[in-house]
Amino acid sequence: MKPSRRGTLSILNETFRGYRRHLVLLVILGIVSSLLDGISISAIVPLSSFLLGEGGAQTDFITRSISALFAFAHIPFQFRYLLILVAVMFVGRAVVLTFFTYIRAHINARFMTREIGSLFQGTLLTEWSFILRQKVGNIQNTVFWDAKRNANLLDTLVQFAQSSTGSLIYLIVAFNISPGVTLITLFGGVIIFLIMRPLLKKTRGYGEETSKSEKLLAHHVTEHIQGFKTVKVAGAIGNVVASAETYLARLRHAYTRSALVQSLSSIYIQPLSFLFIIGVFAFSYKSASFSLAAFAATLYLIQKIFVYFESTQSTVHAIAQLIPFAENILNFKAEVRAHTEKENGAGRAFRFEKAIEFRDVSFSYESGAQVLSGVSLTIPKGAMLGIIGPSGGGKTSLADLLLRLFRPTVGGIYLDGVPAPEVRMSEWRRRIGYVSQDTFLMNASVRDNIRFYDDSITDADVETAARKAHIYDDIMRLSEGFNTVIGDRGVTLSGGQRQRVALARTLARKPEVLVLDEVTSSLDSELERLIQQVIDELRGDVTLVLIAHRISTIIKADRLIVLSGGTVSERGTPEEMLKNPDSYLSRMTKLQSSGLERE
Repeated sequence: MKPSRRGTLSILNETFRGYRRHLVLLVILGIVSSLLDGISISAIVPLSSFLLGEGGAQTDFITRSISALFAFAHIPFQFRYLLILVAVMFVGRAVVLTFFTYIRAHINARFMTREIGSLFQGTLLTEWSFILRQKVGNIQNTVFWDAKRNANLLDTLVQFAQSSTGSLIYLIVAFNISPGVTLITLFGGVIIFLIMRPLLKKTRGYGEETSKSEKLLAHHVTEHIQGFKTVKVAGAIGNVVASAETYLARLRHAYTRSALVQSLSSIYIQPLSFLFIIGVFAFSYKSASFSLAAFAATLYLIQKIFVYFESTQSTVHAIAQLIPFAENILNFKAEVRAHTEKENGAGRAFRFEKAIEFRDVSFSYESGAQVLSGVSLTIPKGAMLGIIGPSGGGKTSLADLLLRLFRPTVGGIYLDGVPAPEVRMSEWRRRIGYVSQDTFLMNASVRDNIRFYDDSITDADVETAARKAHIYDDIMRLSEGFNTVIGDRGVTLSGGQRQRVALARTLARKPEVLVLDEVTSSLDSELERLIQQVIDELRGDVTLVLIAHRISTIIKADRLIVLSGGTVSERGTPEEMLKNPDSYLSRMTKLQSSGLERE
């Protein structure tokens, strides 16, 4: 279901809900900074009147207030003391701005790191079914780049608050010195804002287009980098690049139009402000009450007002451009919350003494396609269960259900009679190990790949697991042994070595149940023999569930089941099945022995 489009204020409120106090603090500091600057400028009027021999004329509210303050402090209202006041105000403003800049940078960095961390953690805690439906590039773009843009949005929001409050303070100070000129300035600013307002809608539209295009491009790049070898061998580089060009063209168009629209306000405000200042001078100069000192201060303030006004206008456009990225993150967070895997923290401990049972289990994906139907089977403790069958029969889906990556649509899985959902998920995952044909290894040392973020696993445990997986000797022949960095996805190792390092990683956690999913399908006979030796040595100590096409991998299993079309079509011991010439095992044995097996 497509998420509804939120309003800008709603997005800002939801995105920065936990940072309201920080924003208020920054607004207050911005006001204090502008106020100190405004008082300094106002003090220049009586300061100038002293220089012009007018004796510090007290014609405006702020000058009278400064005079009253001097009288209260028993300080003579004289040029030198006014000069000291102006200097103190400017230094005070510099101190406030320094503090403001530090707080702003600290809050921005804190928000960005928390946002990225929260999105990354939330993604890892989601259900497997949710991740399967996502594009890797989209997730990567959302977690990192959109989160960084959210931090930019926070910084832009602070800039907007500073610019708008600064404009207000300078307007108040200017009104104190010259009400007429200030009102004309305010009127002119409102007119310019109304003229530029239609551009905001276009800015947000280009922001949405940029967000979509970036995600499509990121997924395209990530997907084809992961399949780099296939792209190279297929000679498809030209076509891959040509496909990327369509996304790049959309991105170029969005970037260019967005930059142009945002620049228009800055481009035209500067000449308009210059013409406006000329008009103000002409208007003031003809006035009978014209004062050069007051006009100079007012002119400075008007220039400040237009600078802040231009900054406000720019930040409004920047906010409109960044809002789609913030909205995307809010939508992503909502999806993540809706699909967060439920951890039964108060559930039962994992106690496996008798058997794990599948009772009349059926499973369908969210698309509606039924994968398993009415599957019932028993995995006794310490036994070896082999699962065979044609491709697409539901073997890996059954393994995913055993790992509780999915929940049965109908029926249930039981551990010694206890429904699986009542057992703590963390313990279930700890006690049931899994190794697949598709191994995942990090660009890190062999030791770190086997330990895999579990600090409770000692160096001795790592070495013991490596020996059990028959990879210890291979590791010791590497340049730095267990400290050898094996490259991205273990690229410096052979396929068989990667498989056995992954197996060692699982064995280091001392699982009670070990699920091996097609671990020998891409190995040569010698490597398959090594894996088979590992299986033989584990037999009896660990409950084994073997999913395989190769008959040699499962021929020693205690029990076999054949999954075909999502149902158990055959079950029995290997010996019983081999006695039946029409059984799946007998047919596959003949095909594999004759070299004609196509599965």
